[in-house]
Amino acid sequence: MNIERLEKKIRKARAAYYNGDPVMSDIEFDDLMNILRSESPDSRVLKEVGAKPAGSVGLHSIPMGSLKEAKTMEEMQAWMSDINGGFLVMAKVDGLSLSLDYERGKLVQALTRGNGKVGEDVTANVLMMQNVSKELTGFTGTLRGEAYLPVKIFKEKYAEDYANPRNTAVGIVRRHSGEGAEDVALLYFYVEEHRRNGGDYVATFDTQSRMLLYIRNYLRLKTVDAFQTKDIATFRKAWADVEATRYKKDYEMDGVVVYVENICERRVGNPFLPDHAFVYKFEPETAKTTVTMIEHVAGRSGRVNPRVHVEPVKVGGVTVTHATGNNYPWLKNLGVGVGAVVEVSRRGDTIPAIEIVLRKGDPIRVPDTCPACDGPLSKDGAYLKCSDIECGAKDSGKVAHWLKLIEIKGVGKKMLAKLVDLGIKRPYHLYEHDDRFWRDNLGVNGVKVHQQLLDKKVVSPEIVLAAHVSNVGRRRFRTILDGLGGISEVFGAHQPYLEVLDGIGRVIAETVVSAIDQEKGNIVALMKHIRMEQSTEKGDNLKGWAMKFTGAMVRKRKDLENLAEKQGAKIGWTKGMRNILVINDTRSQSTKAKAARTAGHELMSEAEFISHAGA
Repeated sequence: MNIERLEKKIRKARAAYYNGDPVMSDIEFDDLMNILRSESPDSRVLKEVGAKPAGSVGLHSIPMGSLKEAKTMEEMQAWMSDINGGFLVMAKVDGLSLSLDYERGKLVQALTRGNGKVGEDVTANVLMMQNVSKELTGFTGTLRGEAYLPVKIFKEKYAEDYANPRNTAVGIVRRHSGEGAEDVALLYFYVEEHRRNGGDYVATFDTQSRMLLYIRNYLRLKTVDAFQTKDIATFRKAWADVEATRYKKDYEMDGVVVYVENICERRVGNPFLPDHAFVYKFEPETAKTTVTMIEHVAGRSGRVNPRVHVEPVKVGGVTVTHATGNNYPWLKNLGVGVGAVVEVSRRGDTIPAIEIVLRKGDPIRVPDTCPACDGPLSKDGAYLKCSDIECGAKDSGKVAHWLKLIEIKGVGKKMLAKLVDLGIKRPYHLYEHDDRFWRDNLGVNGVKVHQQLLDKKVVSPEIVLAAHVSNVGRRRFRTILDGLGGISEVFGAHQPYLEVLDGIGRVIAETVVSAIDQEKGNIVALMKHIRMEQSTEKGDNLKGWAMKFTGAMVRKRKDLENLAEKQGAKIGWTKGMRNILVINDTRSQSTKAKAARTAGHELMSEAEFISHAGA
């Protein structure tokens, strides 16, 4: 093992990470560090933190170190068992650590971590950020916080051009122009008042909790989310809740930081790698793989998107074979092409996404014609869109989506293409022909599909709307209908009325209003052929319950979820509610069952659930 070469590789990777342009995954970096610890435990690299700052610099008033990481719950237990007085657990925001110095109430300097002693001066940009005060009356001291880009803002303004919020935030913070700094926010986790006693700093707080309260209540600034825990047992339970709710935050988090609550109990040691706190991260949800093909796919909105095919790889327990390509400029800028080595993730159990490009691939060819109809493509912002209003992909996509929503079986790609050729281009067209049409043109299978359509003419209004509006699903339309009253009210709704509904927001409201304006005629035509499911008053048998369903069931999972919602339950575990996992075998030792037990949630059989629901 060439130790010098290994040290150089680690330093290069560390610098790239802190500059917002990582060259390897966290897992790979940790593996290299473990090898170095084993081969050269006295290496200086193991004692270094951060990276050498690139721009104008400043000296940290207090060293800004890194934290030790526990790899397993057993390591956490070993550390916690030796501490008295309990712990404070803070969310580990996946962002950029900053140090803010105030003198007589005025912010005089803001620095990145840098190498822990010296950081890059980013004061001008920090002054424009959210949750930053230019003046804190009577305060002289240092605040530390994590700069992050709120997930909502990232999706609305930056997702087309950048891979993830963390790297985007790092780039914005270090921009000389300051552009975008107003989109970045700070959450604080540490404060030190500069009170001198014979040249030494005097500790201001006796507990970590009081430190956070001081920031919130006296300085009037937002802090990271935190909660107290007394031992490993309560930490295990709380950890399961943190994992279950991590994607509901407006910031991305990659774990927690566990601090010794009583500051007086802390051990004095290396200020750059202290013993009074440990990081505990989530299980890796990323994996390295290689790009094998870039496929061009036309969707039902007419937009042509690149789909990135990769060598099959396990991520979060699921085999990933492709990832979203976002848009062509984004792929070109990152160097995503055939042969590229990339890191993929399944954030929030959504479509796999490319997080990092570890090695660039061949240049990609951007199409100039639609892959579905050979029609010309036009630019739609950063995207490409088919200009042909008769594009078969638009038609087949809309028909296929309707058939999927009402659960019609037996319609493959060939039959779908045949239907479009026969003039079936919108959901309502499916109901304009008799049995003879289906038999003569599509044979026995066509007759079977037609019979299913006749059997499923009673449809809920949220499904009717979801079939005609891209990227807005049944549950969100259920929320909209509950808030407005019915389809006719949705037809006439203005954007501000939708924005204020729970879980809707500006982007979805804008999408709904625009799509309904275009599709209203098609929706009305469909409603002439089907019967709208009569809305029934919600029961309250399961009010206050938050539920998840897993494994094989007698009834379909979707039907069970619908029943739960109709009886007042929420789908998905929610803090402050009675959280229940419905599973066929309540003695199961599956990962989900174990996680539910660890979190202190209930396990219930399907039969028990049905009984409680009154069905």
